[in-house]
Amino acid sequence: MSLREAETQLSHVVSQIKEESEALGQTVQARKEESRQELQELEERIDAMKVLRVALQDDIVRVREEVDSADKAYLAKKAEFIKLKQRNEDLTDAYRIFTSQMVDPLKQYGNNVQQILDQINQTQWVDKKPIGPLGTYVGLRDMKYANVMRHFLGSLLCSFVVFHGDDQQALRNIIRGAGK
Repeated sequence: MSLREAETQLSHVVSQIKEESEALGQTVQARKEESRQELQELEERIDAMKVLRVALQDDIVRVREEVDSADKAYLAKKAEFIKLKQRNEDLTDAYRIFTSQMVDPLKQYGNNVQQILDQINQTQWVDKKPIGPLGTYVGLRDMKYANVMRHFLGSLLCSFVVFHGDDQQALRNIIRGAGK
Protein backbone atom coordinates (compact mmCIF):
# COMPACT_ATOMS: atom_id res chain seq x y z
CA MET A 1 0.00 0.00 0.00
CA SER A 2 1.25 3.36 -0.87
CA LEU A 3 1.52 6.34 1.30
CA ARG A 4 -1.23 8.05 -0.58
CA GLU A 5 -3.56 5.19 -0.16
CA ALA A 6 -2.71 5.07 3.49
CA GLU A 7 -3.32 8.81 3.83
CA THR A 8 -6.62 8.48 1.95
CA GLN A 9 -7.63 5.63 4.16
CA LEU A 10 -6.51 7.54 7.23
CA SER A 11 -8.42 10.60 6.07
CA HIS A 12 -11.44 8.43 5.47
CA VAL A 13 -11.11 6.85 8.97
CA VAL A 14 -10.64 10.30 10.55
CA SER A 15 -13.66 11.57 8.63
CA GLN A 16 -15.65 8.55 9.78
CA ILE A 17 -14.49 9.07 13.37
CA LYS A 18 -15.50 12.74 13.14
CA GLU A 19 -18.94 11.83 11.78
CA GLU A 20 -19.46 9.20 14.46
CA SER A 21 -18.18 11.61 17.13
CA GLU A 22 -20.65 14.23 15.95
CA ALA A 23 -23.46 11.66 15.85
CA LEU A 24 -22.43 10.41 19.28
CA GLY A 25 -22.24 14.01 20.55
CA GLN A 26 -25.74 14.68 19.23
CA THR A 27 -27.02 11.49 20.82
CA VAL A 28 -25.34 12.38 24.11
CA GLN A 29 -26.73 15.90 23.86
CA ALA A 30 -30.22 14.56 23.11
CA ARG A 31 -29.94 12.17 26.07
CA LYS A 32 -28.77 15.02 28.29
CA GLU A 33 -31.76 17.10 27.17
CA GLU A 34 -34.15 14.19 27.79
CA SER A 35 -32.60 13.59 31.21
CA ARG A 36 -32.83 17.30 32.02
CA GLN A 37 -36.51 17.34 31.01
CA GLU A 38 -37.21 14.17 33.00
CA LEU A 39 -35.43 15.67 36.00
CA GLN A 40 -37.40 18.89 35.65
CA GLU A 41 -40.70 16.93 35.41
CA LEU A 42 -39.74 14.87 38.47
CA GLU A 43 -38.88 18.04 40.42
CA GLU A 44 -42.25 19.53 39.42
CA ARG A 45 -44.00 16.33 40.56
CA ILE A 46 -42.04 16.42 43.84
CA ASP A 47 -43.10 20.04 44.39
CA ALA A 48 -46.73 19.14 43.62
CA MET A 49 -46.52 16.21 46.04
CA LYS A 50 -45.07 18.49 48.73
CA VAL A 51 -48.04 20.80 48.29
CA LEU A 52 -50.38 17.80 48.36
CA ARG A 53 -48.62 16.48 51.48
CA VAL A 54 -49.17 19.79 53.30
CA ALA A 55 -52.83 19.78 52.25
CA LEU A 56 -53.23 16.17 53.41
CA GLN A 57 -51.57 16.93 56.73
CA ASP A 58 -54.00 19.83 57.21
CA ASP A 59 -56.86 17.48 56.35
CA ILE A 60 -55.57 14.90 58.82
CA VAL A 61 -55.42 17.52 61.60
CA ARG A 62 -58.93 18.73 60.73
CA VAL A 63 -60.34 15.18 60.63
CA ARG A 64 -58.67 14.31 63.96
CA GLU A 65 -60.23 17.40 65.51
CA GLU A 66 -63.61 16.38 64.09
CA VAL A 67 -63.18 12.85 65.44
CA ASP A 68 -62.19 14.19 68.87
CA SER A 69 -65.19 16.50 68.84
CA ALA A 70 -67.47 13.66 67.76
CA ASP A 71 -66.02 11.42 70.51
CA LYS A 72 -66.69 14.10 73.11
CA ALA A 73 -70.21 14.61 71.82
CA TYR A 74 -70.77 10.84 71.84
CA LEU A 75 -69.54 10.52 75.43
CA ALA A 76 -71.73 13.43 76.51
CA LYS A 77 -74.77 11.90 74.81
CA LYS A 78 -73.93 8.49 76.27
CA ALA A 79 -73.74 9.99 79.78
CA GLU A 80 -77.01 11.81 79.17
CA PHE A 81 -78.57 8.59 77.91
CA ILE A 82 -77.40 6.71 81.02
CA LYS A 83 -78.88 9.44 83.24
CA LEU A 84 -82.15 9.37 81.32
CA LYS A 85 -82.23 5.59 81.42
CA GLN A 86 -81.71 5.64 85.20
CA ARG A 87 -84.38 8.33 85.53
CA ASN A 88 -86.73 6.18 83.45
CA GLU A 89 -86.02 3.16 85.66
CA ASP A 90 -86.59 5.27 88.78
CA LEU A 91 -89.87 6.59 87.40
CA THR A 92 -90.92 3.09 86.37
CA ASP A 93 -90.19 1.83 89.89
CA ALA A 94 -92.04 4.79 91.43
CA TYR A 95 -94.99 4.15 89.13
CA ARG A 96 -95.01 0.46 90.02
CA ILE A 97 -94.92 1.30 93.73
CA PHE A 98 -97.62 3.93 93.29
CA THR A 99 -99.92 1.57 91.42
CA SER A 100 -99.36 -1.19 93.99
CA GLN A 101 -100.22 1.33 96.74
CA MET A 102 -103.40 2.23 94.88
CA VAL A 103 -104.39 -1.42 95.09
CA ASP A 104 -103.14 -1.73 98.70
CA PRO A 105 -102.61 1.70 100.33
CA LEU A 106 -101.10 0.02 103.41
CA LYS A 107 -98.30 -1.54 101.31
CA GLN A 108 -96.12 1.52 101.80
CA TYR A 109 -95.94 0.76 105.52
CA GLY A 110 -94.57 -2.73 105.02
CA ASN A 111 -95.64 -6.25 104.19
CA ASN A 112 -98.54 -7.90 106.01
CA VAL A 113 -99.82 -4.62 107.53
CA GLN A 114 -103.39 -5.61 106.74
CA GLN A 115 -102.85 -8.89 108.60
CA ILE A 116 -101.48 -6.93 111.60
CA LEU A 117 -104.51 -4.59 111.58
CA ASP A 118 -106.89 -7.56 111.40
CA GLN A 119 -105.20 -9.16 114.43
CA ILE A 120 -105.28 -5.83 116.32
CA ASN A 121 -109.03 -5.67 115.70
CA GLN A 122 -109.51 -9.24 116.96
CA THR A 123 -107.41 -8.84 120.11
CA GLN A 124 -108.73 -7.81 123.55
CA TRP A 125 -106.68 -4.81 124.83
CA VAL A 126 -106.19 -3.52 128.37
CA ASP A 127 -106.95 0.05 127.20
CA LYS A 128 -108.03 1.34 123.80
CA LYS A 129 -106.86 -0.65 120.80
CA PRO A 130 -103.52 0.55 119.30
CA ILE A 131 -103.54 2.92 116.35
CA GLY A 132 -101.29 2.81 113.36
CA PRO A 133 -99.47 2.89 111.16
CA LEU A 134 -99.18 6.53 112.14
CA GLY A 135 -98.60 7.53 108.50
CA THR A 136 -102.26 6.79 107.80
CA TYR A 137 -103.11 9.70 110.10
CA VAL A 138 -100.65 12.18 108.56
CA GLY A 139 -101.32 14.22 105.44
CA LEU A 140 -98.88 16.36 103.48
CA ARG A 141 -100.15 19.56 101.84
CA ASP A 142 -97.12 20.19 99.61
CA MET A 143 -95.69 17.06 97.98
CA LYS A 144 -92.34 18.73 97.33
CA TYR A 145 -91.55 17.96 100.99
CA ALA A 146 -92.41 14.25 100.64
CA ASN A 147 -88.78 13.08 100.44
CA VAL A 148 -87.76 15.20 103.43
CA MET A 149 -90.66 13.82 105.43
CA ARG A 150 -89.81 10.24 104.46
CA HIS A 151 -86.18 10.79 105.36
CA PHE A 152 -86.76 12.24 108.82
CA LEU A 153 -90.06 10.64 109.80
CA GLY A 154 -90.17 7.50 107.64
CA SER A 155 -89.70 4.93 110.39
CA LEU A 156 -92.06 6.79 112.74
CA LEU A 157 -94.80 6.81 110.09
CA CYS A 158 -94.74 3.01 110.11
CA SER A 159 -95.09 2.87 113.92
CA PHE A 160 -98.09 2.05 116.09
CA VAL A 161 -99.18 3.66 119.35
CA VAL A 162 -100.44 1.74 122.37
CA PHE A 163 -102.34 3.38 125.22
CA HIS A 164 -101.29 1.07 128.01
CA GLY A 165 -97.86 -0.41 128.81
CA ASP A 166 -99.27 -3.94 129.08
CA ASP A 167 -100.57 -3.72 125.48
CA GLN A 168 -97.06 -3.04 124.14
CA GLN A 169 -95.85 -6.66 124.41
CA ALA A 170 -99.06 -8.00 122.85
CA LEU A 171 -98.62 -5.66 119.86
CA ARG A 172 -94.96 -6.72 119.47
CA ASN A 173 -96.04 -10.35 119.39
CA ILE A 174 -98.62 -9.61 116.70
CA ILE A 175 -96.04 -7.74 114.57
CA ARG A 176 -93.41 -10.48 114.96
CA GLY A 177 -95.93 -13.15 114.03
CA ALA A 178 -97.14 -11.35 110.90
CA GLY A 179 -96.45 -13.21 107.66
CA LYS A 180 -95.74 -16.56 109.30
